[in-house]
Amino acid sequence: MKNKFLVTLALVAFYTLHGMAQTTTIDKMFDQLAGKEYITTISFTPEMFKLVAGISEQSTDPQVKEINEVVNQLKALRIIVLSDSLQKSDIDLVKETNALLKTNPFSELMSVQEKNRTVKFYIKKTTDNKINELIMLATEKNNVVVMNFAGDIDLNTIGKLSKTMKINGMEQLEKLEKK
Repeated sequence: MKNKFLVTLALVAFYTLHGMAQTTTIDKMFDQLAGKEYITTISFTPEMFKLVAGISEQSTDPQVKEINEVVNQLKALRIIVLSDSLQKSDIDLVKETNALLKTNPFSELMSVQEKNRTVKFYIKKTTDNKINELIMLATEKNNVVVMNFAGDIDLNTIGKLSKTMKINGMEQLEKLEKK
């Protein structure tokens, strides 16, 4: 009886730690590039999302409520920015991101190409209407932005992300709501 209890306790501890240790697809790349020249990394934790959600719950503004709906679905946000106007960096962020996408179960959600800019969105689905990761890859001249949203995200609210974030490339998500 005592052995069964210890085995059960060990299994619960393992699955709890395993669940806490799960990472997003770009975490390894994010950690490797953090602090490198020409690279800026930004990470939002679940605590930040809870703080934003707590503040917005007090509001009666419908736009703030919409923001809260999106924020409650997010667990992490990682951003990697390569700004290299003089092309001195040996980091090929587009190539690294594409290699990462090919080795993981992502599918392209949409692609927007303008004169000097390309923005692509990739998703990792869990169900028909839910995704657990969204990756945006935006390139413009010698600047590259990779954003990774993780959580339990409803595809019906994904276009609202663009309204809550004033980040170059995110406005392309608004086109999803029009389809």
